[in-house]
Amino acid sequence: MEEYLQKVLEQIRCKQARKMVEEELRGHLEEQISDNLLEGMDRDEAVKRAVEDMGSPVETGISLDALHRPQMCWSMIILIGFISFLGIVIQTVIGKSDGTLGNSHIIRYIFHVVLGFGLMLGVYRLDYSFLGKYAKFLAGLGGLFLFLQAEFFPVSVNGANSWITLPGIGTFSISSMLYLAIPLYGGILYQYYGQGIRGIGKCLLWLLLPVFLAYRMPHLFQAGFLFLVEGVLLSYAVWKGWFQVKRGVFLGMFWGITLALPAGIAVLGVKIHWFAPYQIDRIQYYLGRLGHISGFSTEVIRENGRYDVVQFLSASYGVIAAVVVVAMVLILAMKGLHVAKKQKNQLGMMIGYAGALFFLFMTLFHIGEAAGFFPGTTSFLPFLSSGGSNLLVSYVVLGLLLSVYRYQNLLPAEQKKTVVHKRTGGFCKS
Repeated sequence: MEEYLQKVLEQIRCKQARKMVEEELRGHLEEQISDNLLEGMDRDEAVKRAVEDMGSPVETGISLDALHRPQMCWSMIILIGFISFLGIVIQTVIGKSDGTLGNSHIIRYIFHVVLGFGLMLGVYRLDYSFLGKYAKFLAGLGGLFLFLQAEFFPVSVNGANSWITLPGIGTFSISSMLYLAIPLYGGILYQYYGQGIRGIGKCLLWLLLPVFLAYRMPHLFQAGFLFLVEGVLLSYAVWKGWFQVKRGVFLGMFWGITLALPAGIAVLGVKIHWFAPYQIDRIQYYLGRLGHISGFSTEVIRENGRYDVVQFLSASYGVIAAVVVVAMVLILAMKGLHVAKKQKNQLGMMIGYAGALFFLFMTLFHIGEAAGFFPGTTSFLPFLSSGGSNLLVSYVVLGLLLSVYRYQNLLPAEQKKTVVHKRTGGFCKS
């Protein structure tokens, strides 16, 4: 049997798949051997017959090699390649249209696109399953680093102190790096799989860490965005039965408090003048009770910079051009959701959803802002808006999505965990 397994494994080129294939084949062989022994064969005959029934080891290995190999999601690669090229064209036109931007803006944007594409391919080659082992460590270490950097060693850019200097790249936005907490949170949820209400409590604490860091900077939009996306991921994990709790009760309480608490604080803060005057004006603007904020017209507040991609395309080439460009990013996000949905590996599913929801929600918020539904925030259109930090983070997150696709046939589906319920003393398969 060992000789047969060795011959099969020699045909499989992907090292990551060999262990899984060996375990699968060994299980089939042992099962067949047990059946043969029950039929009255001796041990040697039972092993020999089981191996013969498996067929040629070379042919079996070749078939398994075709099945268990890394895959490239060419549709996503082609789509992101086209979006990247389109982004370069758009930013080139923007740079040429304003002498204050000029060639430096174009060169800087192209540099970040090329660097980001390289990072994406590098992350794609990584086995995403490392997040299932080290997500808490990476999130904790990264959070501590960003907190210390922002508090004690800030780098100021355009009056904002939430920047760091990276060798070979230049200044990099700390707030942009915080978006990487979203896929890390997917790995953290996986690490607490099956731990019950205590596990959910720990997941809530990890959820609040990047939210707190964003609030401290302060980037209120980002704090809310991180809470929303990570809250959706936590809710999905609860709904899928990762934690032994009453799903309806928990989800009702979680989202009820999430919606009621900020609204209550906002109303109370306005009533007792707890907030600064400009903050009160902004809250009243959100509620539609104020047409301007601190002397600025509503239109100015709604505009997120002079060179927002959506607004630039709408003004220069018409609404249809803007809709087509935005639609491509939304298609990329939807393809990411489809990749996540197909995963048998629970970690891959959660990492896939984390990346896809990041792109989907950020795009939808940016559309709402460009359309005038929200005042100007720090949202951006993934892969198309200017800003090197956001570009690089977007490519890294997409690289993780592609890694999930690459290894979907190389990593096994998890065995269901058996959890003992203390209250009933019974067992539950999750």
